[in-house]
Amino acid sequence: DAFFPILFGSIVGPLSGLNPKTRIPFLGTLALQGVSASAVGMSVGALAPNTETALAIGPVVMVLSIMLGDSGGMFAEVPLFLRPAAKYSLIKWGFDGCSSAEFTGLRFHCDDLDEMMPSKGKPKGGVLGRGRSSYQKEIADAVCLRTGKQ
Repeated sequence: DAFFPILFGSIVGPLSGLNPKTRIPFLGTLALQGVSASAVGMSVGALAPNTETALAIGPVVMVLSIMLGDSGGMFAEVPLFLRPAAKYSLIKWGFDGCSSAEFTGLRFHCDDLDEMMPSKGKPKGGVLGRGRSSYQKEIADAVCLRTGKQ
């Protein structure tokens, strides 16, 4: 169950320019995500009374995991009663693990945010009616605040 995620990560990681210093934690995260997804699938199969029920429940469980794991994108507005279930999402933990493996040891220079952010040529009316450049600046400001460098 871990072979194909590791093979995929070892091919795609260098091709996409990921941080080579943190390749082992990245591949470990992919392996753990593959094994945990297999465990969820086997659990659904073991708990279902027959094959038809397992085939009906399995896709629902994975779609919910995808929707609940999307913390800031298309499915960000989740009903209140489902929000505590987001901490059990395989997708969320896999994304967080891969992101932390990629950004470990990197330094962010936040002195020149105004110069780095584009101000012209971007479409207006981005997320929540803001222009794209102001939204990008808010994200960069948040990264600088989280890393403690302003």
